[in-house]
Amino acid sequence: MPAYVEVTTASQSLLPSPCPQCVWWQTPDGSISGDDALADRLGWMRDLEQGWGSVGLVAVEGREVLASIQFAPVSALPRTHALSSVAPPDESVLLFCLRGRVGRPSVETEQLLHRAMMHLRRRHVRHAYAYARPLGSKSLCGMRNLFGLEFMEANGFTVVQAIDSAYLVQTDLAGLAPAVAEAGWTVRRLLGASGQPSPATFNRS
Repeated sequence: MPAYVEVTTASQSLLPSPCPQCVWWQTPDGSISGDDALADRLGWMRDLEQGWGSVGLVAVEGREVLASIQFAPVSALPRTHALSSVAPPDESVLLFCLRGRVGRPSVETEQLLHRAMMHLRRRHVRHAYAYARPLGSKSLCGMRNLFGLEFMEANGFTVVQAIDSAYLVQTDLAGLAPAVAEAGWTVRRLLGASGQPSPATFNRS
């Protein structure tokens, strides 16, 4: 069975590329790149750790990373306010960048998504939001930094607003147990080889 590691400044190296340089936390008027981006992101994470907590989860089996997901308060993600006229409420949490290994069963990412939802509920988060786009399959968790719409709907999320070719979706974590049951989520034993995680094995499309 996989172990789940919280994403902090100490464990951020577990994230597959390009996740350590994720731009969700940056302001919408431009992006920072290279070493500057990593240093600024670590500072952003450090500030959140002190007042809010970790900003993601990584599923690990042995020495191999199976999947990763990130999340943060909307109030700490200024880029969200540039994406639509109705951004998620500041007091809610945005889930982003769910990534799994190419060619592996969707249960790996599905299990991590629900683990993240339960983790946030224990931290007294009421509502979680995400940006999604139609991908034509419930088994496709996402593309680039957007979730798969069908995947999210199958896992308890509902559409709040259409934004061009994408959608803002949300779930009420207070109703998490029923949502999980309706999604047919089961805890399964995941098989994986030992060794260092390779960024090339992750879905970066």
